[in-house]
Amino acid sequence: MERINLKYWDNERINSLMPENFVNRELGADLLEAMDSKKVLFLYGPRQSGKTSLIGWMIHRLLEKGISPQNINYAVMDFLDLHPLISDTRKLVRLLRDESMGDKKIYLFIDEIQRLGNAGLLLKQLYDAHMNIQIIASGSSLLKIKEEIKEHLTGRKLDFLLPPFSFLEFLKAKSGLPPNRIRRYDIKETGDFIDLYGGRVSSLWNEYIRTGGYPEVVVSPKKIDWLYAGLFSAYLERDVAGFLGNANYQKFQDYVRLVASEIGKIYNRQSIARTMGRDPRTIEKFEDILMVTFVLYRLTPFYTNIRKELSRAPRFYFWDTGFRNFISGEVKNASVTGSLLENGVVSEAQKMSQNQNFLLHWWRTKGGAEVDLIIKREKENIPIEIKGIREKKPKMTRSFISFIENYKPSRAYFVTSGYYGETRYKNTKVHYIPSYMVGLLRKF
Repeated sequence: MERINLKYWDNERINSLMPENFVNRELGADLLEAMDSKKVLFLYGPRQSGKTSLIGWMIHRLLEKGISPQNINYAVMDFLDLHPLISDTRKLVRLLRDESMGDKKIYLFIDEIQRLGNAGLLLKQLYDAHMNIQIIASGSSLLKIKEEIKEHLTGRKLDFLLPPFSFLEFLKAKSGLPPNRIRRYDIKETGDFIDLYGGRVSSLWNEYIRTGGYPEVVVSPKKIDWLYAGLFSAYLERDVAGFLGNANYQKFQDYVRLVASEIGKIYNRQSIARTMGRDPRTIEKFEDILMVTFVLYRLTPFYTNIRKELSRAPRFYFWDTGFRNFISGEVKNASVTGSLLENGVVSEAQKMSQNQNFLLHWWRTKGGAEVDLIIKREKENIPIEIKGIREKKPKMTRSFISFIENYKPSRAYFVTSGYYGETRYKNTKVHYIPSYMVGLLRKF
């Protein structure tokens, strides 16, 4: 227990759990609040998105609240010699109780749990022991344990996705604005903010789209090339290689580069299969791997008939544009326009959707009318057109107007390069907002 129980740790080791330059994550408050749920908290996300640092932050918050170190335990499954201890759940529960302070709640953090055999069953056994043990588990890849976790922990867990930095978190890391200005804004507040800081924020937004939001890259931008090279190599070797035969390992890398070059385009699996010289089922497997490891996000077309949504061709976007740019060889020279700008806006909207009750789609009619992004809520469908053009007041497109006329939303958004304002089209309020504000809105 000396390895995992904090009462045996000195201050230096405890402090090392949270880096000095830690950036507060928006997800942190939700995780702390969920501590009272008594369910297993499952923190997942792409490799190096900051999960371990966030766990360290949570441990420090517990200590600040007066939780005794002997009631806090932290185990990293990268250390294989800890596996026997964590795997023997009966022995582990007895040890946790013996080492703890009285009948107080015990906290058990298990990092990189995907490396642990039978992880889902073990978490179920710990949960079912009913010994007042709060379990917080994290994992970089769900490929190995997705079905097992689902089978054993249905109704017993709460899921929390930690992607790379959002633009708001990027601004915190860069200290590019006064601290009281780095927050989310209601749409009515945006005018004053844009007037004062629009130029500076626009420059930081372009940097964010080029370099991405992986925490280590953000705080060490001069090391960007080898940081991304190491990340991509580790991703392939640790998360992917075991699920691909030798013949498909190189093809998978070729496929990732192909998708990176065609972000936002209508996706045709059959055509890509022919191009890659592989059958469509193999290409579908590649898609699933990239989605479950949080590299790609699939945007399905908007229909009022759910059967059509699921059967029609999607579009793919990267969770992190910097990672996409590295794969495409454009990390330093990427032009923040067109499909790359669109990817940045979609990615920010997708991060917002994680804690708000909406889904994202795109829309196209048989006649060819298109809208880039549709926010689908239970009672409303909100269109977002992404242009990034520099006209003083851009004109609404025919496709955008067509959607408004068909679905009559109360509001709509037209994303521009820098123009902001509002107008009305019939009964719909149309907000013009600069692209960088998408990641700073409180809600759509």
